Amino acid sequence: MTDKIIMLASYPKTGSTWLRRLIIEALMKKGKLAEVIPSFLKTLPQNSPNFHLLGTTARIIKTHLHTLDKRVINMNVDLAGIITMRRHPLDVMLSSLNYAFLKENAATFIDGRPKPVDQIIADCEIDHYVDEFIANDGMTWLNLQSGGYSTYLNGWRRIGEAVPYYEICYEDMVADTRREAAGLLAFLGIPYDSAKVEDLIQVVDKRTQPDGRFYWSRRSYNFETRLSEETIQRFYKGYMPVLIDHGYGVLGRRDATSETATANQ
Repeated sequence: MTDKIIMLASYPKTGSTWLRRLIIEALMKKGKLAEVIPSFLKTLPQNSPNFHLLGTTARIIKTHLHTLDKRVINMNVDLAGIITMRRHPLDVMLSSLNYAFLKENAATFIDGRPKPVDQIIADCEIDHYVDEFIANDGMTWLNLQSGGYSTYLNGWRRIGEAVPYYEICYEDMVADTRREAAGLLAFLGIPYDSAKVEDLIQVVDKRTQPDGRFYWSRRSYNFETRLSEETIQRFYKGYMPVLIDHGYGVLGRRDATSETATANQ
């Protein structure tokens, strides 16, 4: 029997860890995050638990790999569904720089010297990373597996035309966590009521409190309080088509007239 997979696909630093914890708590499954919803990087994980979701029995796998990666093309599974998550690219950039600093990824930084985000801004170096993000369609070190910020999401969107597909916006999740969590549970076919959603959110919030490190800053539009207006406009000028395609509109913010999530079943 062909292995059935629900793929949780996202460009790095868009909020997928929070999403994985929410799903695990909703399924009331005990175990480590990496065991219940494992990551697909070098090889497709085996032996993770099956769940009754989307009207079938399937495993949930998380990946940052883009759809043209040979590992994705050759994975030989029956895709039962896809969940994607997107986040404003400037917040992705800042969170990625923070993560690179924690990992001491010297190649990411000017002159090979890792710095915290606030120091990069204070040293007037942030425009270098803004220009690099625009030129490379994302963070260079992340694109090795993810392909590019804009092409990543659109690749999974195309595959999602043929299977149940659900797309979540990080900013919507922050603005109305209860509504977005309920929508995800409804998509997966997990029974819920308002009390269950409230309990889930409280449990997940305790597990993902901002710590200044991995859970660096669980906020939407974090860049607006950190970057100058000149730097923000520099980014918008060079990256506006992608912002619009990802639902952030000409002002670079989530389009209030858009659906809160994109789904097909």
